[in-house]
Amino acid sequence: MSITFKEAQEKPELRQRFIDSINLEEARPYIEKVTYVSALNGYPAAMACVSPLPALFNISNCRSSISVFPSSFSSKNILNLGDFVSTLVDHEGYHAKDIYESPSLTINLLLGRFSKKCQQRFIAGEQRAIYNQISNFERRGCSKKYIAYVMQKQQINKDLLEILSC
Repeated sequence: MSITFKEAQEKPELRQRFIDSINLEEARPYIEKVTYVSALNGYPAAMACVSPLPALFNISNCRSSISVFPSSFSSKNILNLGDFVSTLVDHEGYHAKDIYESPSLTINLLLGRFSKKCQQRFIAGEQRAIYNQISNFERRGCSKKYIAYVMQKQQINKDLLEILSC
């Protein structure tokens, strides 16, 4: 019996089994594992792509892990299975692909607050992941609220890139 998104929202003990049931599709080759991290209850991010250690040394072809936080199941923006899969596969999975192919992006993430160029590269990576999400909204059946949320993030990042390019 498969676990629904609604059941995973209501019963935290089912969340890892629910996550394990998600088809990672085209992101599968780039992801080592997806883990529910219940200890970070109250953490604002829904999910995070965790770079493998070798990527820090610019070694490519290393698979990332994705951490899924409790807010993925209580967010006012992630309302249905399509929204959840869009965040996991289309956004975080895209980051995993970027890191697999270009591990130097991991350095940009770590140094982003110290260098304007690294900030630009980091935000450009976010934009690529968001554009990937946008291209999959329809087939995922994403909610209107989630689409508006992602589009707002896309516009904020676009504005940030313009500011940083000055």
